[in-house]
Amino acid sequence: KTELTSVYGIHHLEEKVDRSAAIRIEIWKATIEMIKEHPWIGVSFGRLKSHLHLYLDLGRQMDAHNAYLILAAEQGIPALVFFLVSLLVLFRVTVVVYRRHPDPFIRATALGFLGGLSGLFMANMWGSRVNTTETSGYLWIMAALMARAYLWAREQAPQRSVARPRRPNGRQTAVPAAPRGVEPEGKRVRVVR
Repeated sequence: KTELTSVYGIHHLEEKVDRSAAIRIEIWKATIEMIKEHPWIGVSFGRLKSHLHLYLDLGRQMDAHNAYLILAAEQGIPALVFFLVSLLVLFRVTVVVYRRHPDPFIRATALGFLGGLSGLFMANMWGSRVNTTETSGYLWIMAALMARAYLWAREQAPQRSVARPRRPNGRQTAVPAAPRGVEPEGKRVRVVR
């Protein structure tokens, strides 16, 4: 247990940033120490505030103001990696919906959600916005809608691949897709004009 001003030389930081930002930096450093001690499973969900005093003496319970650090400290680094990969996959799915969906309303919704996801990525670096029920509720509802729109766009897209013949062992052979404007026809290829 250490004093706020003696651990990382916060008196030097206060010359460059205001007190609130300096305290936040100290909390981040203490949270990183907590992650180093509990990297795999964390300290348990919702327990960061109660464990933070073991790493930093603030005189009261405070939040880390960084959703990524909170997730890693409470649930471990694997949970943080899973969450970030999930958000990146969601971002990619939404980009595909925006680019390929035939309905302009859904494309506009996807574009708005991309803006919201970008804002959420950044806002969680300086706050724990995704930890609130309201924000996370809207996030996962929109994620489900984008996943369904993605499947719908895939169903509506014209098929550009060739049916693969089967090998004697039951596996499919790798046959490249026909180029645009060319239709496969048995062993010969007929050019469509």
